[in-house]
Amino acid sequence: MMRKAVILLAVAIFYIILNMDIPGTVKFFAAVLELGVVGEWLRKQYRFDGEYGLFLLRSRKGISKINEVALRYEKILKIFADVSIAVAFGLASFFVMNWRPVKERVGVVFAGLVVMFIVSLFVSPFALLIITSTIGIEGVSETVGGEVNWTYPAMLLFTGFSGFISYSLVAHGVGVVSAIYSIIVDGVQQEVHEGATLLLPGINLPFLEGIFALALILIVHEGAHALLTRIARVRLLSSGLVFFGFIPVGAFVEPDEKHLSQRSVKEQERVLAVGTGANFFASIVLLLVFLLFSYAAAPFVSESFFASGLIKFIYKFLGLAFALNFVVAVVNLLPVPFFDGYRMVELVVGKKLAQPLSILLLVALLVNFLPALF
Repeated sequence: MMRKAVILLAVAIFYIILNMDIPGTVKFFAAVLELGVVGEWLRKQYRFDGEYGLFLLRSRKGISKINEVALRYEKILKIFADVSIAVAFGLASFFVMNWRPVKERVGVVFAGLVVMFIVSLFVSPFALLIITSTIGIEGVSETVGGEVNWTYPAMLLFTGFSGFISYSLVAHGVGVVSAIYSIIVDGVQQEVHEGATLLLPGINLPFLEGIFALALILIVHEGAHALLTRIARVRLLSSGLVFFGFIPVGAFVEPDEKHLSQRSVKEQERVLAVGTGANFFASIVLLLVFLLFSYAAAPFVSESFFASGLIKFIYKFLGLAFALNFVVAVVNLLPVPFFDGYRMVELVVGKKLAQPLSILLLVALLVNFLPALF
């Protein structure tokens, strides 16, 4: 009973913090601190694995279903994973996927380029519109969408979304450093925007809609990883959710990492790439659902308070779901530690090249956060 009372009190305090009339940065740190304290208390009370307010809720439920689906659709899922590699690396993926015959590689790479074309021309503009209007960060359009010149589409074509986001991050980072230098040293005021920001429900995303959208993203992403892990004949130890405080912030499948690292490059690349591929595919499907829902629901918005509220909730959820699927897929391809993109690049070029590249991009990523301080 006491535990439930503490959790309810924590939710109430969190709600109060979100509605306080204080600067966004202060609100963010206050909310993070409160969630960290609550998360650490919950972790100790229930003896969960984790630290610093983060804890894991593990389960083996669903693993038998994952095994069944992986076995039934193995061939299709392998093709989907290879197309995901093509989306990640563009034309360069032709040389990565040397496990397929040349004619098959041409077909797979072509399919990947078609997906890139659809995502870039149709999903990306709508996604960026949703993100910028929701969180109010103008620099995202430069980091993810890119400027209209030959360099960005060339990077996308030849190196896929992995090279594209890496180049965009560095290019915007150079612009940020240049602008900050002019402000500090020369005293010349320049407008400079963040190129990256954290996305947190209740802080810069609608609370409930944001949680449901992020949960869907994680289910899609981790579910795809799980399927290809089983196809690679690697044992799944568990699956579950990651909580920060009382908020679910992640999902995971826990493969036998030692066994996975011993599998072929082909199998490891497929396991890593398919998560982002699934998010890209989900972003396309959810955009279509979002547009259809917007058209179909428009006449009913003013019917009643309940109908209007429900329609607005679904509208926000679908908008965030497709937009965040796109953003998470692109960002996850960055070759920096803790992202799938790092391990994918490391498998292709080796640690000696992957590590300095990851350091450069990690610095660029941090630089892109700097304008928030000015």
